[in-house]
Amino acid sequence: MAAVQWDHDKPKVRLKEQEEQLREYVAHHLYPYSPAYRRRFDAAGISPRSITGFDDLAKLEPTRWSDVTNEPVAFVLRPTERAIIRFGERRLVGAITRAKFRGKVSQVNRDLIDPAYKPIHWHFDGDVPIGYSAEDVERLCEAGRRVLHLAGLTRDDAIVDVTPSGPSLEFWQLVDGARSAGLSAVHFGPEVAADRIAAAAPTVLAGPPDALEATLEGLRAGKHRIEGLTTLLVLGSLLDEADRKALRILGEAVGEQGLEVVAAWAPAGVRALWSECRGGRYFHTYPDMEWLEVLPDGEIAWTSISWHGTVFFRLRTGVSGKVDDVTCENCGRTGPRITVSSASSARRPSPTWALGSGLVAAPAARPAADAVFGRPPVEEVEDEVEVEEEEAAEVLVPIDTEVLAVLDEHPGVAAWQAEYRRVEGSDELIVFVAPAGVDRLGPLFRELDLALSATQYVVQRPDQIAERRRREGAVVDNR
Repeated sequence: MAAVQWDHDKPKVRLKEQEEQLREYVAHHLYPYSPAYRRRFDAAGISPRSITGFDDLAKLEPTRWSDVTNEPVAFVLRPTERAIIRFGERRLVGAITRAKFRGKVSQVNRDLIDPAYKPIHWHFDGDVPIGYSAEDVERLCEAGRRVLHLAGLTRDDAIVDVTPSGPSLEFWQLVDGARSAGLSAVHFGPEVAADRIAAAAPTVLAGPPDALEATLEGLRAGKHRIEGLTTLLVLGSLLDEADRKALRILGEAVGEQGLEVVAAWAPAGVRALWSECRGGRYFHTYPDMEWLEVLPDGEIAWTSISWHGTVFFRLRTGVSGKVDDVTCENCGRTGPRITVSSASSARRPSPTWALGSGLVAAPAARPAADAVFGRPPVEEVEDEVEVEEEEAAEVLVPIDTEVLAVLDEHPGVAAWQAEYRRVEGSDELIVFVAPAGVDRLGPLFRELDLALSATQYVVQRPDQIAERRRREGAVVDNR
């Protein structure tokens, strides 16, 4: 498969290469390892083998951000052993089969599955955890490098970053991008004293607009002059011309005349910030990593064609505008670029920390914690016959019978029944399980709990569960 060139392919050539990448991505990554999207494809009557291009996706209902906030963990790819055997690439199926004979399944996890799929880096878009595998982190490094090159920076530039440190895309894409591009960077955060910034002698100040404004005001109040300060890199926010002009005036008051303001931004759910080129007013995008389309109502939808970890497909971005695949008259790069006419939010959602926010508060962060700290999908741990989680009654995910599909899909489950009940005002989920070919039950329950967050697992024989299902059905609601 030809590699998609992000900044110089002819549009027709690029589209053909993107469609090849789309087919490979859906067939070997999205459909096999995302139960949520597999159900959507099946409901729309779309088979991975039937996809010839992006037009075939029109029948697939776009993903709404409310779908994501309701169940973020459902959008993390899950390469379970059964999914690999049923849908995976022959190379990976063969590797799993050989590893089971040799007793080296953990080695396959470490060398093949974990680097591609296991989320090792997380940030938050508001309440939503977004996971990046090791390979995704490399993509993020490359996207960050592109932002800096689009801004006209070179290895001789030095960056002072006043972005609040923490699990945000703005912070980590700049950190990874500067390292990838070989630029000197110091990440002070917004509370740094003006004399420290002046002593660093940056050529670039980077951060969100409010932090940049406060920093520049502090430098001006302290009568600091930074020779060589030529760029303000605004992260995570759209700018109108009035805001851009105000920042430029502040920047020129402490830096060089002709200082340039460059914005890098993307809406919630998009895996890497897009960037303006130096002097431009369009956001350049990454056609080797994503597909952008304008829906009939004018909203732009975002589709991953390379990211793993957390994955979105035809995600409604809340952005209206135009997507052009042209040669930029400003920087000369050829590729898709976005002109934003309106957006549901000019700022990316900041990570949420308040108690009661569900996925990020402690101790109510159980669903996100399971996703972050869950064990690899084909691993063996210690024996456990019955597992009870003490705090599960408080953090049980909202009742959704669709999540129980993981019990049908998991090769370690021969039969099951689920029972919902209410105890002292809290919902509980009891899962009766008949294991299949499982010597040690700990890893089985951990894998299931990534989706279920059950209060308790009870092990029974298949005939016992069959009798329970005959009397009461597969799902019993006693709330």
